[in-house]
Amino acid sequence: MTTTPIRENTPAMRRLLVPFVVLAGLGALQLYLFPNDTDRFFAWTLRPPLSAMFMGAGYAAGVLLSVLSYRPQPWVVTRTATVTIFVFTVFMTIATFLHIENMHLDTGPATARLAAWLWVAVYVIVTPLLGVLILIQMRAPGSDPPRGSPLPSGLRTALAVLGLAMSGIGIAVFVAPATMDGVWPWAITPLAGRALAAWIIAIGWAGLQVSYENDVRRVQPAAATFAVLGVLWFIGALRGGSDMRWERPSAWLYLAFTVIAAGLGAWGWSLAARSRTEPVAPLT
Repeated sequence: MTTTPIRENTPAMRRLLVPFVVLAGLGALQLYLFPNDTDRFFAWTLRPPLSAMFMGAGYAAGVLLSVLSYRPQPWVVTRTATVTIFVFTVFMTIATFLHIENMHLDTGPATARLAAWLWVAVYVIVTPLLGVLILIQMRAPGSDPPRGSPLPSGLRTALAVLGLAMSGIGIAVFVAPATMDGVWPWAITPLAGRALAAWIIAIGWAGLQVSYENDVRRVQPAAATFAVLGVLWFIGALRGGSDMRWERPSAWLYLAFTVIAAGLGAWGWSLAARSRTEPVAPLT
């Protein structure tokens, strides 16, 4: 009897993520560690620094997600990361061109102008290329391995609820950033709001994707990413100090969200690590 081979992630997909990891790593360092210097070293000026730290945490988590996901391994392990990154790049590309006048394309120091042109080039190239590679990957020969270690129902439900909530909030901020500034934990401009929304929507999608995959071995990279992202966003909120609108309930809800995200991610990661020492029992 002939068995269908397991569909692996393609070398082209893995190669594409190399420059992404490098650029995302540089963005994470600049935005998270030096959030006050976006007028000199970033594609546009982010104020207050909380927005820069939020995005920097996202890029740091993206680096971790990519490194864990794009080793030679079954496509099902890489799928969550790939689709999440694609969703993010689509919304960030739209945000960029909706507010292209705010980019440092012809203003500011040379470092800022270089960052702006590099930013535009990356999203113009990466977004359609990643979409094409996803289609190629989906048509590659092979099949998905059976689910062997299902998520606990509580974790799966929590991730689905978190994913739906984040997707809804992200879409609301993307569509009406000026309106959402009235309830957001810190001040956001239309461009910053839509940039943050791109991250929120993408992470929300990741939560839904993890719930759909329903296998701890498939979603270990995403679980680690949730844990790190929650911790970095929590630290960023504390670093923001007076820029956080602590008088608003949304500030405390945001802080609670970061703790929940970190906790769910750590739970998923520990389950995945434990499952690798146990025999797989395929679901029926």
